Amino acid sequence: MKNNSAPSYSRKNGAAHAGQSDRLRLSLPAAYLGSAVALALILLLSLCLGAKPLSVAELLQVVQGTASAGDQQIVFSLRLERSINGLLVGAALGASGAMMQSVIRNPIADPGILGINAGAALGMAVGILVLGSAGAMASIAFSLGGAGAAALFLFACASLPSFRDSAVRITLCGVAFSAILAGITQTLILSDEDLLDQFRFWQVGSLAARPLEVAMWVAPLIFLGLLLSWLIGQRLNVLDLGDESSNALGAGAAKTRLGALLIVALLCGPATALAGPVAFVGFVVPHLVRLVLGHDTKQVIRFSAVLTPILVIACDIVGRLIGHGAEVQVGIMTAIIGSLVLMILIIRPSMRKMS
Repeated sequence: MKNNSAPSYSRKNGAAHAGQSDRLRLSLPAAYLGSAVALALILLLSLCLGAKPLSVAELLQVVQGTASAGDQQIVFSLRLERSINGLLVGAALGASGAMMQSVIRNPIADPGILGINAGAALGMAVGILVLGSAGAMASIAFSLGGAGAAALFLFACASLPSFRDSAVRITLCGVAFSAILAGITQTLILSDEDLLDQFRFWQVGSLAARPLEVAMWVAPLIFLGLLLSWLIGQRLNVLDLGDESSNALGAGAAKTRLGALLIVALLCGPATALAGPVAFVGFVVPHLVRLVLGHDTKQVIRFSAVLTPILVIACDIVGRLIGHGAEVQVGIMTAIIGSLVLMILIIRPSMRKMS
């Protein structure tokens, strides 16, 4: 791809890295510490807040085993499960969004927008139709297959000569592909009553959609995907300089792009199997990270993986509190917040021109 259509943070990454390297070195320890503290705090709030709020003292009693059976049930069977699911899903979607924005060279690139999550959801639907159930291993395998197929489609689009000059064209193709996959999934769901019954809660996006046992199957795959995403971060920095520069520096553009998209599939497939399609968080957090830490893709991936769970779990907490007993699912909350952020990103340049 040429660079004339890349967003501002893509082409200028090389100069940005050089100009911001000192500032990044000084701020990274504080940023890591602050991120860890914020993540620990939101996990604590997730265990305490809900239809029945618990104080920190009551939570300590639950941990010590001296609390009532009802409080222990609430924490260990409900809130702990949702907190772990939110941690895994948020980390997977955050790293995926950061990688896709670098690979596609579009600031609104996101697994939910460009069809990766839709492919995973379609894989889930096909798996249920074929096997008649949504067991843990089957869910993960079929979701991973669907996400992988969608990633390969995006790579094929990015490799076409007519697409190399336009990140917008690739994005629009991904959006259209996502709509097609969603339409096929809805057709399958509406044509099968059993499939509809299994999908109606999961497809909205919920941290309570799967039990903790599924999270234990998903966690190793997500950890592997996160490790690979951190390892490929430096290659993505080189890719941001353009295909010609990337090839000249020994980081093959096509191989890097394909590898990154397959890592995205590895992260999004299990995450979608665990919580359903949770959209928008994958592009919101990387933007915020760039505002604070600059455009080093390697660091954006790492911090997005740490900070996105905070947004996901916070949305889940808000959904618990505003529903008055009837919870608003996390997928709905992230869609509302993500849509607002997207509107701000679109409107802000126009407002600057007017001023």
